[in-house]
Amino acid sequence: MSTGKFLQYLDESPTPILGDGAMGTMLHTHGFSFQGCFDELNLSQPAQVAEIHRAYIEAGAQIIQTNTFGANRFKLAAHGLQDRLPEINQAGVELAQRVVKASYKIVFVAGDVGPLGVRLAPYGRVQPEDGCQAFREQIQSLAQAAPPMGRPTGAVDADHVRAGFVEALRHVNRCVSQQGAVVARVGHRSQHRQVAGRARC
Repeated sequence: MSTGKFLQYLDESPTPILGDGAMGTMLHTHGFSFQGCFDELNLSQPAQVAEIHRAYIEAGAQIIQTNTFGANRFKLAAHGLQDRLPEINQAGVELAQRVVKASYKIVFVAGDVGPLGVRLAPYGRVQPEDGCQAFREQIQSLAQAAPPMGRPTGAVDADHVRAGFVEALRHVNRCVSQQGAVVARVGHRSQHRQVAGRARC
């Protein structure tokens, strides 16, 4: 479904649009270890990933996120899968799209971009430009499979939100013929501080 239709649906919907829930937690309940790579299951266990997408849609989700929360170079490298980054991300989009098509419902697919799993300088050793490049690689891979929107989500601090959001917007602006929507989310703990301890941005 096109981004234009998503924005129109968002503007005209009389009720809030419902998103899905956690993918990793659901995969864990299906017997997959938190020590493994959930994103790689797009290739090795697509039926299990599809089953979870389908369950969320049947429960009323109008937006489902691709199973690509950790599909960036840093997190994939921990499993020796960094060279399969494009394949894993594109498979995640195509899998979600097939489930949506089979549902015959109005459901939007969001390309899920999670935190990098590393700290950016000056709080860590990874330079901001390298962090941006990592986000860029993943977002471009997702976009090649044409999801209607990107969703940098679950970031632990403002630096990751800014880097991911900026790279998503840059890609959207380069692809004028392919309109894109970008949705960002960041969580806060008590006293309006992020998980990493920094004040709300």
